Amino acid sequence: MKAAFTWTGEALASVADLCVRRWGIRFREGDSPRLRLLSESAYLGSADESFPGFVARLSSLDDDDPEMQAFIAQLVVGETSFFRDQPQFNALRESVLPAIAADRRREGRLQLRVWSAGCASGEEPYSVAMLIAETIPDWRDWDIRILGTDINPFALRRARLARFGDWSFRGVEDESIRGYFLPVGARTRYLQHPCRELVKFDRHNLATDSLPDPERGLAGLDVILCRNVTIYFDLALTRRLADGFLEALGPGGWLFVGHAEPDPQVFGRFEPVEFKEALVYRAPGNTVKHPAPSRDVRSAGSGRQSPTPSVPRRHSAKDQSPMSRAVEDHAEIRLPTLAEARVAYDAHDHAGASALLVAIANGGGSDPTAAHLLAQLSADEKHYDEALYWAFRALLLDRFHSPTMMLMGLIWLERGYLPRAREQLQHAIFNNPRAPEAHFYLSMVHRALENPDQSERSRERALRLARAHGGNLLESDLLPVERPRIGLAKEALAKSPPLE
Repeated sequence: MKAAFTWTGEALASVADLCVRRWGIRFREGDSPRLRLLSESAYLGSADESFPGFVARLSSLDDDDPEMQAFIAQLVVGETSFFRDQPQFNALRESVLPAIAADRRREGRLQLRVWSAGCASGEEPYSVAMLIAETIPDWRDWDIRILGTDINPFALRRARLARFGDWSFRGVEDESIRGYFLPVGARTRYLQHPCRELVKFDRHNLATDSLPDPERGLAGLDVILCRNVTIYFDLALTRRLADGFLEALGPGGWLFVGHAEPDPQVFGRFEPVEFKEALVYRAPGNTVKHPAPSRDVRSAGSGRQSPTPSVPRRHSAKDQSPMSRAVEDHAEIRLPTLAEARVAYDAHDHAGASALLVAIANGGGSDPTAAHLLAQLSADEKHYDEALYWAFRALLLDRFHSPTMMLMGLIWLERGYLPRAREQLQHAIFNNPRAPEAHFYLSMVHRALENPDQSERSRERALRLARAHGGNLLESDLLPVERPRIGLAKEALAKSPPLE
């Protein structure tokens, strides 16, 4: 069992130092509670017997290690949505993209390069692709590449699927996205428009990976979007990153940062360009100093193109009647419920259940069930690294959540890490000693460890508990990892029926 551990400033500092060294992520003084919860959930999910040993081992892992990937994914909350920060997308639509298109036509070079750095689950680069499809009518004749990067491998996996729940469209008019998205289930949409093919995804560490990087397509860029990312970095890293962006942009290239990030100390080598409610930076060497607003760039000889639907625009209250006004505030948008997600899961609609559960998990709240079910879904699909990530998220909300500990034990068993599996299941039993399925799973681990006597004792204990506590239950009453309780109860009653 794990040694008792008392949190100290030194313990937190060791994790904070790891985050700065490896990924540039800086935790401020007020972030100590979150850092402690993050570290504690990862420690509880490990087989390490002491916290210093856990930090030492974690520091030695490569970023591609599943446990390290799960830890990395916890560091930054990927809060995003389609067309987030409408004034910046207005600048792109009405000025920046038309100016770039006009320049390229004059040069006879129909090429466009865009980088979305810190793209999370992909809503930002897909939004840019939709803008390009609207703004450049002959875009299919161009060489266009949009690269979305992030350090979170699980967010990138979701981005490649191009399936999004309602939460990703908050504030966007439903009618205007109909031509781009195909409904999948009641509350999930799939990006079916051909502009999806413009977007590719890759992992990239802004703190350590070099810029420019021509081999990865990070050179000669026309537009970089790095919004609400450098808020996690210190000033020295942000300055170095700004210099890297400048080198990666082509002459006159554009840099979009978050509203809280503009700083003349950092971006002094760029030219600031003001648009309506948006400040954008431009690299030196531009041929058009102040691009005039334009909603369309149509030139002779562009060829006939199939019609492209109008790109979604976020609503403004003054533009709409009260009945048709789109919802802007998060609080006004109804999040899906766990009941809806569980119905989708039990109907084997894993894509629909995943979209609903991600919205719930990212929508706040203290219930670990959504994160736990996402871990279950990932494990069902044998994405064990992502399953660990969501399991850690569940433990962040409830460090004593026995079903999550059972699930982690099964993941380690499936991957062949038997001592870790035993440790996790022992933790689950410690937190809920009356859960028959936990003892049943532990018997499986003992059998794999070639401990037949212990395996038999654990199984007998599971049957006794199931007989006492597993009757009169339906599958819908239990989480998937708890459902063997029903079968155990039936087996126990068959072996020893109750007295009449």
